[in-house]
Amino acid sequence: MLAHRGLKPGQRAFAAAVLCFRNWENSRRALRRLGARPVRRRYLSFVQGAEGPSGLWSCRIAGQRVAVLPHLVWGGPSVAVVVEELAALGVRWALGFGASGALREDLSPGTIVGAERALVSCGTSREYTRERVVGADPELLQLARKLATEAGVTIRWGTAWTTDTLYRELPSRVRAWRRRGADWLNMETASFYAVAAHTGVRALHLGPISDVLAGQSWDTWYRDLTGPDEVTVRLCRRVLERVLQPGAPPER
Repeated sequence: MLAHRGLKPGQRAFAAAVLCFRNWENSRRALRRLGARPVRRRYLSFVQGAEGPSGLWSCRIAGQRVAVLPHLVWGGPSVAVVVEELAALGVRWALGFGASGALREDLSPGTIVGAERALVSCGTSREYTRERVVGADPELLQLARKLATEAGVTIRWGTAWTTDTLYRELPSRVRAWRRRGADWLNMETASFYAVAAHTGVRALHLGPISDVLAGQSWDTWYRDLTGPDEVTVRLCRRVLERVLQPGAPPER
């Protein structure tokens, strides 16, 4: 696929990536905060969104080129394609900027959460791992914890449940996944972690709670998350500044 676009697999086009698992409006906050600009050349297969000129964007952090992908909204299959191709283009660090639905009453909308791990339940994840649980990269996780504490940012760390089916997030399933330890759900974390581990990419998923599914009725995601979005993206930038700076720990 890359050779068809005139690219050489293994040639380092980008050092890291920020994957925005948000709609176009929310993704634009990340693009502005990171100072990203559209990339004219086509690098990846599936990055086009319906609500804006998504495509591939890039910025410079610590002197290195970082890919920024807006509007990666709908789950595992697209995540798998994007991460596979990013890995082939030299990406070794990837941060996911997403939103999640709370499965617990004490996680209110706007709370920033970080996925230490994700429960494998979606089809894409099962193609990449036989494990029941996939985890964030330990060094990225430790670094994000440290930088968040230094910046006075409160993050709730926990476990994500990843689903392929938006309209099958039923109360019975919510209760079942809560019993297995899930704190929130979304459509990408397990796939993101599973594919990243398989391809040698070090990954971490962060972002705000957008809605609540802890009861019998849905508490809507139609709300303003500008504040927590800005905080999350600033933290993502700090993490990348640290891992991409000269003298950072060597890659695995």
